[in-house]
Amino acid sequence: MALKTHDLVLNDDDDFSGVNPHGADCIRLRYIGRHKYEVIASMLQIPLGTVRSRINRAKAQILANRGNNATADAYKGAMEDSHA
Repeated sequence: MALKTHDLVLNDDDDFSGVNPHGADCIRLRYIGRHKYEVIASMLQIPLGTVRSRINRAKAQILANRGNNATADAYKGAMEDSHA
């Protein structure tokens, strides 16, 4: 089953190797559990910004694992720019 989002389709067989376990938890709660960011933050008792960061980093790693490095690099670049 594929779950479409505005910027990522997460597949059941996606490779999560190299994804931080905390990021994997967040991305699964968001894209498989279909929880809102605020709900994830509350469930995990972490700041909303941390949820967003973890999900963005996990997306970049999943895309890189698929061999889609151009898109993964765009995610990483956007994350670095937002923290500048």
